Amino acid sequence: MSQLRLRQFVQSREDRAEKLWLARGITVTRSVPDSACELLAFTADDRWQGIIKLRDWFHHVAPDLAALSSKAYSSEQLKALFMTTPRPFELGIEELSYQKLQAIGLLDADQISPALMLCVETPMGSVWLRQLPDLDFLPSESMQKLPVLALPLPLLFEIGVSRLSLKWLKKLALGDVLLITQKTSHVISNGVCIGRYQKKDQYIMIEKKTDYEVDDNEDFDYDELEDELDDELDINEEKDNDDHNDQPHSQKPVSDSENQAAIVDTAKVPIKLTFILDKKDSTVAELAEMYKGKKIELDPNAENNIKIKANGRTIAKGELKQFEDRLGVELTEIYTHSPSSCR
Repeated sequence: MSQLRLRQFVQSREDRAEKLWLARGITVTRSVPDSACELLAFTADDRWQGIIKLRDWFHHVAPDLAALSSKAYSSEQLKALFMTTPRPFELGIEELSYQKLQAIGLLDADQISPALMLCVETPMGSVWLRQLPDLDFLPSESMQKLPVLALPLPLLFEIGVSRLSLKWLKKLALGDVLLITQKTSHVISNGVCIGRYQKKDQYIMIEKKTDYEVDDNEDFDYDELEDELDDELDINEEKDNDDHNDQPHSQKPVSDSENQAAIVDTAKVPIKLTFILDKKDSTVAELAEMYKGKKIELDPNAENNIKIKANGRTIAKGELKQFEDRLGVELTEIYTHSPSSCR
């Protein structure tokens, strides 16, 4: 299999200048000046160089005099006129501003490059840019075309997290209560914590993330919790086995023993549970306003529809409950097939 190669594209200074000026509405073309005409090369403050059609410029500056015989004024006289004119032309381009022009001289045909040059139209005629100033010609932030402020940002408002072993998780049923072992109040976007939120009545305010870190390793005695649950699990399993023994063996799937063995092997695997208060579809611009203190309205039924994620996938929904000084969620719906809409 051939290795993929990335094409590196580097714009020339001329390309960047042309793109920048066109974006500003400036008329810029590319051409080669006619070598049959009298072409005068000049330098502007030793920053950039240009070429003009000398007699064409004269026609714009003094049309009455230019209407006389072409032999009335020599090229040297026109060159001197160009040099003594304080502002021979105005380009109206910031990067091509100048204080003083100095003539380089009239060009012969063999001194004209066949390569296309940038050409700017002015009230005094065309100006070909022989050498651009040493600038980057990068657009300002206000000219950027990519609408980054309109990019969508999904926001999840996380109440807290817990951990539970797979052995207990697989026994969850409607009406069970999952305790939130660590309160977080995190604002999550695309899997990254971008701030904290404060809830007041039916509104939420966001505090921008600064130096705090997300710590999911909450200090909680899982072994004690597992010991408390094991007794209940043993009772339920004995009841399940008794009920199951009353059924014909033909109804038992062949793969049950293998599945049971796999579950036993992974019974102690810790599963991270995340409790989501609400979800909002926002944008970069809206998030910036929230960071400045803008309040957003919370779903009125948010506390009755807490989403519970296991290792990132939504597995259940429930109602937020207060148990003395701890929060928990009573399960009202369990997604046994993990539909895509719940992910």
